[in-house]
Amino acid sequence: MTKAEILLSWLNAAFGEHSRSALDLWMTEDATVQGLLTQVPVEKRELGDLVPALASQTGPSQYRIGLTIEEGDWIAAKVILMTSSLETGEAFEITDHMMVRFEGDKIAEVQSHADYVTLFEKQGLLPPETLASCLSGQKLVLK
Repeated sequence: MTKAEILLSWLNAAFGEHSRSALDLWMTEDATVQGLLTQVPVEKRELGDLVPALASQTGPSQYRIGLTIEEGDWIAAKVILMTSSLETGEAFEITDHMMVRFEGDKIAEVQSHADYVTLFEKQGLLPPETLASCLSGQKLVLK
């Protein structure tokens, strides 16, 4: 399997199907994930608890890869998450940009920067057009 195929298999199994065994199958023992939600690296054993928390925020999820660039042990990937709102059932997509380091055919390190603003807008947790409003200088006031 290519790095892109491994990454896609891992995302769909671990996050799309909520399979804890996918973490062991596709990740090294000391693998870490870090990104906007996790300011410090999260170890694989902790990721098993984070996956259900993330999954509880959306409907069924499926991933696809839009673009990749590979260099040595690394792959950069634009990842598209297709899911839906639990509240309204509305289907939507968000993007994630990942830098993933491999050790052999296993994921050793993930840097993830997903579009959480859109995710939270579609869940009704942020108002529509939050980013555009903030970029225009409007203050976001939470009740």
